[in-house]
Amino acid sequence: LRPNARHIQRLAMVEEHPDYNHQTLADYKIAKAEFKKMAMPDQRFPAPEYLQGALLMIDNRTGAIIAQVGGRDFRDSMFDRITQGQRPHGTAFTPFVYAAAFEAGKFPATLLDDTPMDARKIMIGGTTGILGEWGPESFENVYENRITARHALITSKNAATVRMGNLVGTDAVVALAERAGLDFEGDLKEYSATFLGRNPTSPESLALAYTVFPNGGRRPAETQIIETIRSSTGAELYRPEATLVRDPAIDPYTAYQINSILTEAMKAKGPGPGSKARDRYELGDFPVAGKSGTEYNFTDNWFVGYTSEVTCLVWTGFDQTATIYPGAFSSDTVLPVWSAVMNLAAEKFEPKAFVPPPDALQVEICLKSGQLATDDCYEVQQNDDGTTSQVRSTYMEYLRPNSQLDEICEVHGHGGLRRITNQPDPGGPLRAAPIVDLTNEPVLPIGNTIVGTEDPYRTKVPLLRARVATAAASSTAIIATPLVAQPLGQEEGGAEAVGGAEGDDPVALEDQPAQARPIRATPIVAQPVIVEEPAIERPEERVQLPPPAAIDFDE
Repeated sequence: LRPNARHIQRLAMVEEHPDYNHQTLADYKIAKAEFKKMAMPDQRFPAPEYLQGALLMIDNRTGAIIAQVGGRDFRDSMFDRITQGQRPHGTAFTPFVYAAAFEAGKFPATLLDDTPMDARKIMIGGTTGILGEWGPESFENVYENRITARHALITSKNAATVRMGNLVGTDAVVALAERAGLDFEGDLKEYSATFLGRNPTSPESLALAYTVFPNGGRRPAETQIIETIRSSTGAELYRPEATLVRDPAIDPYTAYQINSILTEAMKAKGPGPGSKARDRYELGDFPVAGKSGTEYNFTDNWFVGYTSEVTCLVWTGFDQTATIYPGAFSSDTVLPVWSAVMNLAAEKFEPKAFVPPPDALQVEICLKSGQLATDDCYEVQQNDDGTTSQVRSTYMEYLRPNSQLDEICEVHGHGGLRRITNQPDPGGPLRAAPIVDLTNEPVLPIGNTIVGTEDPYRTKVPLLRARVATAAASSTAIIATPLVAQPLGQEEGGAEAVGGAEGDDPVALEDQPAQARPIRATPIVAQPVIVEEPAIERPEERVQLPPPAAIDFDE
Protein backbone atom coordinates (compact mmCIF):
# COMPACT_ATOMS: atom_id res chain seq x y z
CA LEU A 1 0.00 0.00 0.00
CA ARG A 2 1.14 3.55 -0.75
CA PRO A 3 -0.82 5.92 1.49
CA ASN A 4 1.78 8.72 1.70
CA ALA A 5 0.50 10.77 -1.27
CA ARG A 6 -3.04 10.82 0.15
CA HIS A 7 -1.69 11.68 3.60
CA ILE A 8 0.35 14.66 2.36
CA GLN A 9 -2.49 15.93 0.19
CA ARG A 10 -4.99 15.85 3.07
CA LEU A 11 -2.71 17.64 5.53
CA ALA A 12 -2.07 20.35 2.92
CA MET A 13 -5.84 20.91 2.89
CA VAL A 14 -5.83 21.19 6.70
CA GLU A 15 -3.14 23.86 6.46
CA GLU A 16 -5.45 25.88 4.20
CA HIS A 17 -8.10 26.17 6.94
CA PRO A 18 -8.68 29.86 7.76
CA ASP A 19 -8.01 29.27 11.49
CA TYR A 20 -4.70 27.43 10.91
CA ASN A 21 -1.99 29.81 12.18
CA HIS A 22 1.18 27.74 11.95
CA GLN A 23 4.01 27.08 9.54
CA THR A 24 2.94 25.20 6.42
CA LEU A 25 4.90 22.60 4.48
CA ALA A 26 5.02 24.91 1.46
CA ASP A 27 6.38 27.81 3.55
CA TYR A 28 9.05 25.60 5.04
CA LYS A 29 10.19 24.35 1.62
CA ILE A 30 10.54 27.90 0.29
CA ALA A 31 12.51 29.08 3.31
CA LYS A 32 14.74 25.99 3.21
CA ALA A 33 15.53 26.51 -0.48
CA GLU A 34 16.49 30.16 0.15
CA PHE A 35 18.70 29.11 3.08
CA LYS A 36 20.61 26.56 0.97
CA LYS A 37 21.60 29.24 -1.53
CA MET A 38 23.66 31.11 1.07
CA ALA A 39 24.41 28.45 3.72
CA MET A 40 27.88 27.15 4.51
CA PRO A 41 28.41 23.37 4.17
CA ASP A 42 28.29 22.79 7.91
CA GLN A 43 25.10 24.82 8.45
CA ARG A 44 21.80 23.07 8.99
CA PHE A 45 18.34 24.49 8.48
CA PRO A 46 16.09 24.36 11.58
CA ALA A 47 13.79 21.39 12.09
CA PRO A 48 10.31 21.78 10.59
CA GLU A 49 7.42 23.11 12.66
CA TYR A 50 4.67 22.37 10.17
CA LEU A 51 1.80 19.95 10.77
CA GLN A 52 2.99 16.34 10.89
CA GLY A 53 1.21 13.06 10.27
CA ALA A 54 1.80 9.34 10.72
CA LEU A 55 0.11 6.11 9.63
CA LEU A 56 0.48 2.46 10.57
CA MET A 57 -1.38 -0.60 9.28
CA ILE A 58 -0.61 -4.05 10.69
CA ASP A 59 -1.83 -7.59 10.26
CA ASN A 60 -4.01 -8.45 13.26
CA ARG A 61 -2.62 -11.96 13.81
CA THR A 62 1.07 -11.56 13.01
CA GLY A 63 1.81 -7.91 13.68
CA ALA A 64 3.37 -7.66 10.21
CA ILE A 65 3.54 -4.05 9.01
CA ILE A 66 1.50 -3.59 5.85
CA ALA A 67 1.98 0.19 5.56
CA GLN A 68 3.87 2.75 7.62
CA VAL A 69 4.39 6.53 7.32
CA GLY A 70 6.53 8.16 10.02
CA GLY A 71 6.18 11.78 8.88
CA ARG A 72 5.39 14.06 5.97
CA ASP A 73 8.89 14.33 4.51
CA PHE A 74 11.91 12.25 5.54
CA ARG A 75 14.27 14.83 3.97
CA ASP A 76 13.04 17.45 6.45
CA SER A 77 12.84 15.22 9.53
CA MET A 78 14.08 11.68 10.10
CA PHE A 79 12.11 11.35 13.31
CA ASP A 80 9.78 8.29 13.10
CA ARG A 81 6.58 9.36 14.83
CA ILE A 82 5.14 5.82 14.76
CA THR A 83 7.82 4.13 16.86
CA GLN A 84 9.58 7.08 18.52
CA GLY A 85 6.74 9.52 19.08
CA GLN A 86 4.95 9.74 22.42
CA ARG A 87 1.56 11.45 22.18
CA PRO A 88 -1.61 11.46 24.32
CA HIS A 89 -4.31 9.37 22.67
CA GLY A 90 -7.32 11.49 23.54
CA THR A 91 -10.68 9.79 23.18
CA ALA A 92 -9.14 7.01 21.06
CA PHE A 93 -8.33 5.43 24.44
CA THR A 94 -11.95 5.19 25.63
CA PRO A 95 -12.69 1.66 24.27
CA PHE A 96 -10.29 0.33 26.92
CA VAL A 97 -12.30 2.07 29.65
CA TYR A 98 -15.48 0.30 28.53
CA ALA A 99 -13.62 -2.99 28.07
CA ALA A 100 -12.47 -2.80 31.70
CA ALA A 101 -16.05 -2.13 32.79
CA PHE A 102 -17.40 -5.08 30.79
CA GLU A 103 -14.73 -7.31 32.28
CA ALA A 104 -15.89 -6.18 35.73
CA GLY A 105 -19.49 -7.29 35.11
CA LYS A 106 -21.01 -4.26 33.36
CA PHE A 107 -22.36 -4.66 29.87
CA PRO A 108 -23.27 -2.43 26.89
CA ALA A 109 -26.78 -1.75 28.18
CA THR A 110 -25.55 -0.49 31.57
CA LEU A 111 -27.11 2.92 32.20
CA LEU A 112 -24.78 5.90 32.69
CA ASP A 113 -25.32 9.47 33.81
CA ASP A 114 -24.81 11.84 30.87
CA THR A 115 -24.95 15.26 32.50
CA PRO A 116 -22.36 18.08 32.72
CA MET A 117 -19.35 17.34 34.92
CA ASP A 118 -17.17 19.72 36.90
CA ALA A 119 -13.75 19.80 35.23
CA ARG A 120 -12.06 19.70 38.64
CA LYS A 121 -13.12 16.05 38.93
CA ILE A 122 -10.85 15.11 36.04
CA MET A 123 -8.41 18.04 35.75
CA ILE A 124 -8.80 18.52 32.01
CA GLY A 125 -9.53 21.99 30.76
CA GLY A 126 -8.37 23.85 33.86
CA THR A 127 -9.33 23.68 37.51
CA THR A 128 -12.79 25.22 37.17
CA GLY A 129 -15.67 25.05 34.74
CA ILE A 130 -17.49 22.28 32.90
CA LEU A 131 -15.69 19.34 31.34
CA GLY A 132 -15.42 20.02 27.60
CA GLU A 133 -17.23 17.62 25.28
CA TRP A 134 -14.76 17.46 22.39
CA GLY A 135 -15.15 13.69 22.01
CA PRO A 136 -18.40 13.61 19.96
CA GLU A 137 -16.59 15.20 16.97
CA SER A 138 -18.95 18.16 17.12
CA PHE A 139 -19.49 21.34 19.12
CA GLU A 140 -23.19 20.49 19.15
CA ASN A 141 -23.06 17.92 21.94
CA VAL A 142 -26.39 17.42 23.72
CA TYR A 143 -26.46 15.93 27.22
CA GLU A 144 -29.00 13.11 27.34
CA ASN A 145 -29.29 12.48 31.10
CA ARG A 146 -29.45 8.66 31.16
CA ILE A 147 -27.88 6.70 28.32
CA THR A 148 -26.52 3.20 27.79
CA ALA A 149 -22.81 2.42 27.76
CA ARG A 150 -23.22 1.38 24.13
CA HIS A 151 -24.62 4.78 23.17
CA ALA A 152 -22.00 6.59 25.25
CA LEU A 153 -19.11 4.90 23.42
CA ILE A 154 -20.72 5.26 20.00
CA THR A 155 -21.20 8.99 20.50
CA SER A 156 -17.98 9.42 22.53
CA LYS A 157 -19.57 11.10 25.53
CA ASN A 158 -16.76 12.27 27.80
CA ALA A 159 -18.69 12.81 31.03
CA ALA A 160 -20.44 9.44 30.77
CA THR A 161 -17.11 7.77 29.97
CA VAL A 162 -15.45 9.24 33.06
CA ARG A 163 -18.34 8.03 35.20
CA MET A 164 -18.02 4.54 33.71
CA GLY A 165 -14.31 4.59 34.50
CA ASN A 166 -15.01 5.67 38.06
CA LEU A 167 -17.32 2.66 38.49
CA VAL A 168 -14.42 0.25 37.98
CA GLY A 169 -11.51 2.46 39.07
CA THR A 170 -8.31 3.64 37.45
CA ASP A 171 -6.39 0.57 38.63
CA ALA A 172 -8.63 -1.78 36.64
CA VAL A 173 -8.53 0.38 33.52
CA VAL A 174 -4.75 0.82 33.63
CA ALA A 175 -4.19 -2.90 34.30
CA LEU A 176 -6.26 -3.86 31.26
CA ALA A 177 -4.53 -1.30 29.03
CA GLU A 178 -1.12 -2.56 30.17
CA ARG A 179 -2.13 -6.13 29.33
CA ALA A 180 -3.04 -4.81 25.88
CA GLY A 181 0.47 -3.37 25.52
CA LEU A 182 0.15 0.32 26.49
CA ASP A 183 2.74 1.94 28.76
CA PHE A 184 2.02 4.24 31.69
CA GLU A 185 4.64 6.35 33.41
CA GLY A 186 4.50 8.65 36.41
CA ASP A 187 1.46 9.25 38.57
CA LEU A 188 -0.94 10.38 35.80
CA LYS A 189 -2.40 6.87 35.70
CA GLU A 190 -3.78 7.42 39.20
CA TYR A 191 -6.16 10.14 38.07
CA SER A 192 -9.42 10.17 36.13
CA ALA A 193 -7.76 12.08 33.26
CA THR A 194 -6.46 8.66 32.20
CA PHE A 195 -9.99 7.72 31.08
CA LEU A 196 -9.83 10.35 28.33
CA GLY A 197 -6.40 9.33 27.04
CA ARG A 198 -4.11 11.86 28.69
CA ASN A 199 -1.32 9.30 29.07
CA PRO A 200 1.22 9.55 26.19
CA THR A 201 2.40 6.39 24.45
CA SER A 202 3.59 5.56 20.95
CA PRO A 203 1.22 5.12 17.98
CA GLU A 204 2.77 1.68 17.43
CA SER A 205 1.69 0.59 20.93
CA LEU A 206 -1.83 1.90 20.42
CA ALA A 207 -2.25 0.04 17.12
CA LEU A 208 -1.04 -3.21 18.70
CA ALA A 209 -3.36 -2.69 21.67
CA TYR A 210 -6.39 -2.30 19.39
CA THR A 211 -5.78 -5.76 17.89
CA VAL A 212 -7.07 -7.38 21.10
CA PHE A 213 -10.60 -6.58 19.91
CA PRO A 214 -10.61 -8.35 16.50
CA ASN A 215 -8.36 -11.12 17.90
CA GLY A 216 -10.80 -12.08 20.66
CA GLY A 217 -8.60 -10.78 23.48
CA ARG A 218 -4.98 -11.34 22.42
CA ARG A 219 -2.48 -9.30 20.43
CA PRO A 220 0.76 -9.95 18.51
CA ALA A 221 3.85 -9.79 20.68
CA GLU A 222 5.42 -7.12 18.45
CA THR A 223 5.30 -5.55 15.00
CA GLN A 224 7.59 -6.87 12.29
CA ILE A 225 8.59 -5.50 8.92
CA ILE A 226 10.60 -8.43 7.48
CA GLU A 227 8.55 -11.18 5.90
CA THR A 228 11.45 -13.43 4.88
CA ILE A 229 15.14 -13.35 3.96
CA ARG A 230 16.41 -15.57 1.15
CA SER A 231 19.86 -16.29 -0.23
CA SER A 232 20.88 -15.63 -3.81
CA THR A 233 19.88 -19.20 -4.61
CA GLY A 234 16.41 -18.75 -3.16
CA ALA A 235 16.99 -20.68 0.06
CA GLU A 236 15.09 -19.27 3.03
CA LEU A 237 17.49 -17.94 5.62
CA TYR A 238 15.08 -16.24 8.00
CA ARG A 239 11.36 -16.01 8.65
CA PRO A 240 10.03 -14.21 11.76
CA GLU A 241 8.01 -16.24 14.21
CA ALA A 242 4.56 -14.70 14.50
CA THR A 243 3.19 -15.27 17.97
CA LEU A 244 0.37 -13.86 20.05
CA VAL A 245 0.98 -13.00 23.67
CA ARG A 246 0.08 -15.86 25.97
CA ASP A 247 -2.12 -14.02 28.45
CA PRO A 248 -5.21 -12.38 26.91
CA ALA A 249 -5.98 -8.77 27.80
CA ILE A 250 -9.75 -9.39 27.73
CA ASP A 251 -12.07 -12.35 27.25
CA PRO A 252 -13.87 -13.09 23.94
CA TYR A 253 -17.19 -11.76 25.27
CA THR A 254 -15.76 -8.32 26.00
CA ALA A 255 -13.90 -8.34 22.68
CA TYR A 256 -17.12 -9.00 20.78
CA GLN A 257 -19.04 -6.36 22.72
CA ILE A 258 -16.45 -3.71 21.79
CA ASN A 259 -16.46 -4.96 18.18
CA SER A 260 -20.23 -4.68 18.10
CA ILE A 261 -20.23 -1.13 19.49
CA LEU A 262 -17.44 0.22 17.28
CA THR A 263 -19.01 -1.44 14.22
CA GLU A 264 -22.27 0.30 15.00
CA ALA A 265 -20.36 3.57 15.43
CA MET A 266 -19.23 3.30 11.82
CA LYS A 267 -22.87 3.00 10.71
CA ALA A 268 -24.40 5.62 12.98
CA LYS A 269 -26.05 8.68 11.46
CA GLY A 270 -25.27 12.16 12.72
CA PRO A 271 -22.19 14.37 13.09
CA GLY A 272 -19.89 11.52 14.10
CA PRO A 273 -17.21 9.75 12.03
CA GLY A 274 -19.37 6.86 10.84
CA SER A 275 -21.68 9.00 8.75
CA LYS A 276 -18.81 11.05 7.32
CA ALA A 277 -16.73 7.99 6.45
CA ARG A 278 -19.56 6.36 4.50
CA ASP A 279 -21.24 9.38 2.93
CA ARG A 280 -18.43 11.88 2.45
CA TYR A 281 -15.25 9.82 2.20
CA GLU A 282 -16.73 6.78 0.41
CA LEU A 283 -15.69 4.09 2.88
CA GLY A 284 -16.64 0.74 1.36
CA ASP A 285 -19.54 -1.42 2.47
CA PHE A 286 -17.71 -4.07 4.47
CA PRO A 287 -17.54 -5.00 8.19
CA VAL A 288 -15.32 -2.44 9.88
CA ALA A 289 -15.01 -0.93 13.37
CA GLY A 290 -13.37 2.33 14.38
CA LYS A 291 -12.94 5.05 16.98
CA SER A 292 -11.95 8.67 16.57
CA GLY A 293 -9.58 10.35 19.01
CA THR A 294 -9.49 14.09 19.60
CA GLU A 295 -7.18 15.30 22.35
CA TYR A 296 -8.14 18.24 24.57
CA ASN A 297 -7.65 21.65 22.91
CA PHE A 298 -7.44 19.96 19.48
CA THR A 299 -3.70 19.25 19.72
CA ASP A 300 -3.74 15.65 18.45
CA ASN A 301 -6.15 13.96 16.04
CA TRP A 302 -6.41 10.17 15.79
CA PHE A 303 -8.46 7.59 14.04
CA VAL A 304 -7.94 3.92 14.86
CA GLY A 305 -10.02 1.21 13.23
CA TYR A 306 -9.91 -2.36 12.11
CA THR A 307 -11.47 -5.18 10.15
CA SER A 308 -11.21 -8.85 11.02
CA GLU A 309 -7.84 -8.89 9.20
CA VAL A 310 -6.00 -5.57 9.68
CA THR A 311 -5.77 -2.63 12.09
CA CYS A 312 -4.97 0.89 10.85
CA LEU A 313 -4.01 4.01 12.84
CA VAL A 314 -3.69 7.55 11.49
CA TRP A 315 -2.42 10.55 13.53
CA THR A 316 -1.84 14.23 12.90
CA GLY A 317 -0.49 16.98 15.14
CA PHE A 318 2.71 18.88 15.90
CA ASP A 319 5.99 17.59 17.29
CA GLN A 320 5.70 20.32 19.93
CA THR A 321 2.19 20.40 21.43
CA ALA A 322 0.00 23.06 19.86
CA THR A 323 -3.62 23.48 18.78
CA ILE A 324 -4.08 22.53 15.12
CA TYR A 325 -6.96 25.00 14.95
CA PRO A 326 -10.06 25.45 17.13
CA GLY A 327 -12.55 22.76 16.16
CA ALA A 328 -10.02 20.53 14.40
CA PHE A 329 -11.85 17.22 14.82
CA SER A 330 -10.26 13.98 13.64
CA SER A 331 -13.27 13.19 11.45
CA ASP A 332 -12.25 16.17 9.29
CA THR A 333 -8.47 15.72 9.34
CA VAL A 334 -7.38 12.06 9.48
CA LEU A 335 -10.60 10.11 8.84
CA PRO A 336 -10.42 10.76 5.05
CA VAL A 337 -6.94 9.21 4.96
CA TRP A 338 -8.01 6.24 7.09
CA SER A 339 -11.07 5.60 4.88
CA ALA A 340 -9.05 5.62 1.67
CA VAL A 341 -6.37 3.29 3.04
CA MET A 342 -8.95 0.85 4.47
CA ASN A 343 -10.63 0.65 1.08
CA LEU A 344 -7.30 -0.38 -0.44
CA ALA A 345 -6.67 -2.94 2.30
CA ALA A 346 -10.13 -4.51 1.85
CA GLU A 347 -9.21 -5.40 -1.74
CA LYS A 348 -6.34 -7.61 -0.58
CA PHE A 349 -7.39 -8.59 2.95
CA GLU A 350 -11.05 -9.55 2.72
CA PRO A 351 -12.95 -8.40 5.85
CA LYS A 352 -15.20 -10.90 7.59
CA ALA A 353 -18.09 -10.21 9.94
CA PHE A 354 -17.40 -10.20 13.67
CA VAL A 355 -19.22 -13.11 15.34
CA PRO A 356 -20.03 -13.59 19.04
CA PRO A 357 -18.65 -16.50 21.08
CA PRO A 358 -20.80 -19.60 20.54
CA ASP A 359 -21.89 -19.79 24.18
CA ALA A 360 -22.68 -16.08 24.57
CA LEU A 361 -26.04 -15.31 26.15
CA GLN A 362 -28.31 -13.51 23.68
CA VAL A 363 -30.69 -11.07 25.33
CA GLU A 364 -33.19 -8.56 24.03
CA ILE A 365 -32.60 -5.02 25.30
CA CYS A 366 -35.00 -2.07 25.12
CA LEU A 367 -33.53 0.86 23.20
CA LYS A 368 -35.54 3.32 25.24
CA SER A 369 -34.50 2.21 28.73
CA GLY A 370 -31.35 0.16 28.15
CA GLN A 371 -32.91 -2.57 30.29
CA LEU A 372 -34.13 -6.09 29.67
CA ALA A 373 -36.98 -5.93 27.15
CA THR A 374 -40.54 -7.08 27.78
CA ASP A 375 -43.33 -7.96 25.38
CA ASP A 376 -44.55 -4.36 25.72
CA CYS A 377 -41.43 -2.63 24.36
CA TYR A 378 -42.88 -0.79 21.39
CA GLU A 379 -42.68 2.85 20.30
CA VAL A 380 -45.02 4.86 18.08
CA GLN A 381 -43.42 5.70 14.73
CA GLN A 382 -44.54 8.48 12.41
CA ASN A 383 -44.80 7.23 8.84
CA ASP A 384 -44.15 9.29 5.70
CA ASP A 385 -47.82 9.18 4.72
CA GLY A 386 -48.86 10.84 7.99
CA THR A 387 -50.02 7.64 9.67
CA THR A 388 -48.48 6.11 12.76
CA SER A 389 -47.47 2.56 13.59
CA GLN A 390 -45.97 0.69 16.50
CA VAL A 391 -42.45 -0.66 16.03
CA ARG A 392 -40.40 -2.91 18.26
CA SER A 393 -37.93 -0.71 20.18
CA THR A 394 -35.37 -3.38 21.05
CA TYR A 395 -32.05 -4.80 19.88
CA MET A 396 -30.02 -7.95 20.60
CA GLU A 397 -27.08 -7.97 22.97
CA TYR A 398 -24.62 -10.81 23.62
CA LEU A 399 -23.44 -11.29 27.20
CA ARG A 400 -21.19 -13.74 28.96
CA PRO A 401 -23.03 -16.70 30.53
CA ASN A 402 -24.59 -16.15 33.97
CA SER A 403 -24.67 -12.38 33.56
CA GLN A 404 -26.72 -10.54 36.16
CA LEU A 405 -30.04 -9.43 34.64
CA ASP A 406 -31.90 -7.52 37.32
CA GLU A 407 -33.07 -4.36 35.56
CA ILE A 408 -36.36 -4.78 33.71
CA CYS A 409 -37.61 -2.12 31.29
CA GLU A 410 -39.43 0.49 33.34
CA VAL A 411 -40.54 2.55 30.34
CA HIS A 412 -42.72 -0.15 28.81
CA GLY A 413 -42.77 -2.88 31.46
CA HIS A 414 -44.97 -0.99 33.97
CA GLY A 415 -43.05 -2.45 36.89
CA GLY A 416 -44.11 -5.73 38.50
CA LEU A 417 -42.12 -8.85 39.19
CA ARG A 418 -40.34 -10.49 36.27
CA ARG A 419 -38.45 -13.61 35.38
CA ILE A 420 -36.27 -14.40 32.38
CA THR A 421 -37.82 -16.48 29.62
CA ASN A 422 -37.37 -17.22 25.95
CA GLN A 423 -40.95 -18.27 25.32
CA PRO A 424 -42.83 -18.50 23.00
CA ASP A 425 -39.71 -18.95 20.85
CA PRO A 426 -37.53 -21.50 22.67
CA GLY A 427 -34.55 -20.71 20.46
CA GLY A 428 -34.90 -16.94 20.61
CA PRO A 429 -33.31 -14.30 22.83
CA LEU A 430 -34.08 -13.95 26.50
CA ARG A 431 -36.65 -11.40 27.60
CA ALA A 432 -38.65 -10.62 30.72
CA ALA A 433 -42.02 -12.15 31.52
CA PRO A 434 -44.28 -11.81 34.60
CA ILE A 435 -43.59 -14.14 37.51
CA VAL A 436 -47.25 -14.06 38.51
CA ASP A 437 -50.44 -13.56 36.53
CA LEU A 438 -50.84 -9.83 37.03
CA THR A 439 -54.22 -9.75 35.28
CA ASN A 440 -55.90 -12.02 37.83
CA GLU A 441 -54.04 -10.90 40.93
CA PRO A 442 -52.78 -7.32 40.60
CA VAL A 443 -49.88 -6.20 42.74
CA LEU A 444 -49.86 -2.65 44.08
CA PRO A 445 -46.76 -0.83 45.35
CA ILE A 446 -46.93 0.43 48.92
CA GLY A 447 -43.52 2.02 49.25
CA ASN A 448 -39.95 2.24 47.96
CA THR A 449 -37.14 0.45 49.76
CA ILE A 450 -33.42 0.71 49.08
CA VAL A 451 -31.71 -2.61 49.70
CA GLY A 452 -28.29 -2.21 51.31
CA THR A 453 -26.33 0.97 52.00
CA GLU A 454 -24.48 1.45 48.72
CA ASP A 455 -27.07 3.71 47.11
CA PRO A 456 -28.16 6.34 49.66
CA TYR A 457 -29.12 8.91 47.02
CA ARG A 458 -31.31 6.59 44.96
CA THR A 459 -29.09 6.73 41.89
CA LYS A 460 -30.42 3.32 40.95
CA VAL A 461 -34.01 2.29 40.58
CA PRO A 462 -35.26 1.11 44.01
CA LEU A 463 -36.83 -2.25 44.54
CA LEU A 464 -40.53 -2.16 45.26
CA ARG A 465 -42.38 -3.68 48.16
CA ALA A 466 -45.81 -4.79 47.06
CA ARG A 467 -48.92 -6.44 48.41
CA VAL A 468 -51.64 -8.38 46.68
CA ALA A 469 -54.52 -5.98 46.04
CA THR A 470 -57.27 -8.62 46.32
CA ALA A 471 -56.21 -9.75 49.79
CA ALA A 472 -57.70 -7.07 52.04
CA ALA A 473 -56.29 -8.45 55.27
CA SER A 474 -52.98 -9.69 53.82
CA SER A 475 -49.87 -8.87 55.79
CA THR A 476 -47.36 -10.28 53.28
CA ALA A 477 -45.49 -8.60 50.46
CA ILE A 478 -43.45 -9.82 47.53
CA ILE A 479 -40.01 -8.60 46.58
CA ALA A 480 -37.94 -9.30 43.46
CA THR A 481 -34.35 -10.47 43.77
CA PRO A 482 -31.59 -10.16 41.12
CA LEU A 483 -32.09 -12.48 38.16
CA VAL A 484 -29.38 -14.76 36.82
CA ALA A 485 -30.26 -16.38 33.52
CA GLN A 486 -29.53 -20.09 33.38
CA PRO A 487 -31.25 -23.17 31.95
CA LEU A 488 -33.60 -25.03 34.24
CA GLY A 489 -32.56 -28.36 35.61
CA GLN A 490 -28.81 -27.73 35.66
CA GLU A 491 -28.47 -27.38 39.40
CA GLU A 492 -27.62 -30.31 41.58
CA GLY A 493 -30.48 -32.09 43.23
CA GLY A 494 -32.35 -33.77 40.39
CA ALA A 495 -35.44 -32.71 38.48
CA GLU A 496 -36.81 -29.19 38.68
CA ALA A 497 -40.39 -28.00 38.49
CA VAL A 498 -41.72 -24.84 36.94
CA GLY A 499 -44.65 -23.00 38.50
CA GLY A 500 -46.32 -19.64 38.15
CA ALA A 501 -48.26 -17.84 40.85
CA GLU A 502 -48.88 -19.53 44.16
CA GLY A 503 -51.41 -22.32 43.75
CA ASP A 504 -50.51 -23.21 40.16
CA ASP A 505 -49.73 -26.85 39.44
CA PRO A 506 -46.01 -27.30 38.81
CA VAL A 507 -44.91 -29.02 35.63
CA ALA A 508 -42.08 -31.52 35.92
CA LEU A 509 -39.14 -30.54 33.73
CA GLU A 510 -38.53 -34.03 32.43
CA ASP A 511 -42.11 -34.10 31.10
CA GLN A 512 -41.37 -31.23 28.71
CA PRO A 513 -39.57 -31.61 25.37
CA ALA A 514 -35.96 -30.36 25.53
CA GLN A 515 -36.48 -27.54 23.03
CA ALA A 516 -39.47 -26.24 24.99
CA ARG A 517 -37.78 -26.07 28.36
CA PRO A 518 -37.80 -22.48 29.55
CA ILE A 519 -34.93 -20.42 30.78
CA ARG A 520 -35.33 -19.58 34.43
CA ALA A 521 -34.09 -16.65 36.44
CA THR A 522 -32.64 -17.72 39.76
CA PRO A 523 -34.35 -17.28 42.13
CA ILE A 524 -37.86 -17.07 40.72
CA VAL A 525 -39.68 -17.74 44.01
CA ALA A 526 -41.27 -14.64 45.51
CA GLN A 527 -40.16 -14.25 49.10
CA PRO A 528 -42.78 -13.19 51.71
CA VAL A 529 -41.86 -10.18 53.79
CA ILE A 530 -43.79 -9.23 56.90
CA VAL A 531 -45.29 -5.76 56.56
CA GLU A 532 -46.65 -4.26 59.75
CA GLU A 533 -50.17 -2.95 59.11
CA PRO A 534 -51.01 0.25 61.05
CA ALA A 535 -53.49 -0.20 63.90
CA ILE A 536 -57.00 0.90 62.92
CA GLU A 537 -58.58 3.30 65.44
CA ARG A 538 -62.29 2.60 65.95
CA PRO A 539 -64.67 5.57 66.39
CA GLU A 540 -65.84 4.39 69.84
CA GLU A 541 -62.23 4.23 71.07
CA ARG A 542 -61.43 7.84 70.24
CA VAL A 543 -61.00 10.35 73.12
CA GLN A 544 -64.02 12.68 73.48
CA LEU A 545 -62.93 16.27 74.18
CA PRO A 546 -65.34 18.90 75.58
CA PRO A 547 -66.49 21.57 73.13
CA PRO A 548 -64.47 24.80 73.33
CA ALA A 549 -65.92 27.67 75.40
CA ALA A 550 -67.36 30.66 73.57
CA ILE A 551 -65.13 33.75 73.34
CA ASP A 552 -66.49 36.89 75.05
CA PHE A 553 -65.36 39.76 72.82
CA ASP A 554 -66.66 42.44 75.25
CA GLU A 555 -64.09 41.68 77.92
